[in-house]
Amino acid sequence: MTWCFRIRVNLRPTSKLQCEEREWIIDQPDSGQQVKLVALATTSLAEARRVAVRGEGYATEAAAVSAGQEWRARLMKAFLPLPVGADFGDRAPHSSFTEHGLAAYAPGQRALNDVHGLMVFECEPAPVFISMDIRAWTISSPHERLVAAMAYAIDTGGLSEARQVSYDLWAASFGQESAEARFALLMIALEAMIDPDPRSEQCRQHVDFLIQTTKNSGLPTSEVASMVGVLNWLRNESIGQAGKNLARTLEPRKYNGMAPAAFFNKCYAVRSRLVHGLLPLPTLEEIGRWASPLQEFVADLLSKLLRPEEPGRWVTAEGPEREDGLDLLG
Repeated sequence: MTWCFRIRVNLRPTSKLQCEEREWIIDQPDSGQQVKLVALATTSLAEARRVAVRGEGYATEAAAVSAGQEWRARLMKAFLPLPVGADFGDRAPHSSFTEHGLAAYAPGQRALNDVHGLMVFECEPAPVFISMDIRAWTISSPHERLVAAMAYAIDTGGLSEARQVSYDLWAASFGQESAEARFALLMIALEAMIDPDPRSEQCRQHVDFLIQTTKNSGLPTSEVASMVGVLNWLRNESIGQAGKNLARTLEPRKYNGMAPAAFFNKCYAVRSRLVHGLLPLPTLEEIGRWASPLQEFVADLLSKLLRPEEPGRWVTAEGPEREDGLDLLG
């Protein structure tokens, strides 16, 4: 008995893959295992609105689960520089046909619910998957760029679990009809990556003094708890400062003609006006002006890979072009 994994992925409305084949074999090691990307409900990956990453030949269920999680992370990372937004099903409802319902839809065959996301099952007999179809309009990304980006993701490893959350938020911004919603999702994806560093020891000692003074103030317990909670945040640098430090890892890249730290600062100011209702509220034109480069900015931070100028040519943080592959940024 061998085990398979399958990850159903819904491409976002503005994303498309440019591959005329129905299946693309990504990996086929000597162990008898195989991983491939398959178009669902159509004859080519270029036409597909839903695709599945399919792995087979694993000795145990646990091995199939582990491989599925690894390939899911790799595909997310490969999609970032293209850019391709996709819903990997983390927050999506799953099909819930009963055993009798599955049998009615596929009499005489082994039928499984078409899970939106990762599922693991025995490879034989080969199942059919039952679900409702979904269609949407698209734009496309050349298949050559996906091949190169996947090679990079395989060599360097997929996104961490924490970064997968940011990817989901980044991908959710694709195809949003509301400019505000798109911008807000991108900023949330960005802020999820920010991890403030501790302030200096002198600053932290001063904050500790303020905390102790507040505790001894005789104020109502609820007020003390609230103020101490705020003061504890002051032990680390601000989100704004931490965000600018993170943005500097993308230098010397420019976004909207600005250095990364300055670009982050501008987007964070627009975000604050939008989210907190500060006047003047940002106009739709202003938000649109920053949302597109912000999408690229978040993708670059997640992958630490700069955008290719053409298939096969990638620009690193240091500037020189490479003909033979991909380079890490920084």
